[in-house]
Amino acid sequence: GFELHFDELWQQISLKNVDCVLLPSVSTFESKQRWQELVKMRAFTHNCYVLRANRIGEYQEGDYRWHFYGDSLLASPNGEVEAHLGNSEELMIVDLDHEAVKEARRNWGFKEAISKR
Repeated sequence: GFELHFDELWQQISLKNVDCVLLPSVSTFESKQRWQELVKMRAFTHNCYVLRANRIGEYQEGDYRWHFYGDSLLASPNGEVEAHLGNSEELMIVDLDHEAVKEARRNWGFKEAISKR
C-alpha cells in the first residue's frame, strides 16, 4: 500500500485508463483515517475504483508483535466509500460499474484539464 503515496504511479494509472486499482497493504498502526482519505482522494482524482485490502490479525517475531487492523475498503471513481470491512475475517463482494468510471471521467475532466496545460 505504500505505493499509494507516489504521484508517478498514479500518472501511469491515468495514462493507461485503469478502471480499478488493487492495493494490498499490511498496516500495523492506527492510521485508518489517513488511509481512508488517501484512498478516497486517489480514487477521485484519477476517477477509478481503488480497493485497499489490509491484513488482519497479529504476527509475532521474537519480542516484536504486530497488530494488523484490517479496514479494507472500496472507493468509487467519485471518491466515496462504497464498501468497507472491519477488523475481522470478512468477505467483500462488489460489482464494479465501468459506466460509473466513464461518467466520473467525463463529468470531472481531470485528465483532459492536465493534458491542456
